[in-house]
Amino acid sequence: MGETGIGALLVRLRMEWGWSQQRVAEEYNALEGRAAKTGKEIGRYEREVRIPVPYTRKYLARVFGVDVAALDQAAAFSKSQRGGDAATGSAQELPGSPSVRPHPLVSAVSADAVVPADFARFIAQGNVDEIVVEQLEADVARLARSYVSHPLLELHVEIKRLRDGVFELLRGLSAHVCLDLGDYDAAATHARTARACAEAAGHEGMLAWVRAVESLIAHWTGRYEQAARLARAGRRYRAGGSIEARLASLEARAGHSR
Repeated sequence: MGETGIGALLVRLRMEWGWSQQRVAEEYNALEGRAAKTGKEIGRYEREVRIPVPYTRKYLARVFGVDVAALDQAAAFSKSQRGGDAATGSAQELPGSPSVRPHPLVSAVSADAVVPADFARFIAQGNVDEIVVEQLEADVARLARSYVSHPLLELHVEIKRLRDGVFELLRGLSAHVCLDLGDYDAAATHARTARACAEAAGHEGMLAWVRAVESLIAHWTGRYEQAARLARAGRRYRAGGSIEARLASLEARAGHSR
């Protein structure tokens, strides 16, 4: 399978099972426990309009009963064939926010929610999961090597650019800021962006944490049944640590509030 792209591999696996694209989506959704995929989305993977991220490949492997390493290898091959911007990361930049005139604090955090919403769309459209992380690692390593042999002023601009890119990736943490300020719409926007990041990275601990935040938002807006459901959804992830207890607590509290 080393010379097979992810699209061709998915088509072959689907045909072996005799399924339609919609059937694959239904099997996927049943495993994940939510209506996340459609037949059209499976079609985009097969045409390689988008390459499924690690989190998605994990569930696709379970759908077809194959080793996820086979899908990972096929995805890597497809990415290697793309070349250009997607391979080098040279022409893609994380979307940034324009300069904004000062506003009162609460208004500022509401306006700021527009940026992570754009970022969530950027992730969905650009499929930059592994590319962005790999590029960040490569840039940090290169700058560390250059630091001892190049004038600092030459490196300052690039270090600042890299720092700003990392900050953009962390925007999801702003959900709690908006939540504490009582701006629940903005908090929900930030939380959805954080969930998109977590799904792209295949990080179950972060997915559980985001579900806890979404449950909290639902609770404080009086949607107790949804709060309980979101907390239960978060408990399906392998998170470990205190987040499991937090999700159980949120589910119990939402149940008592109904």
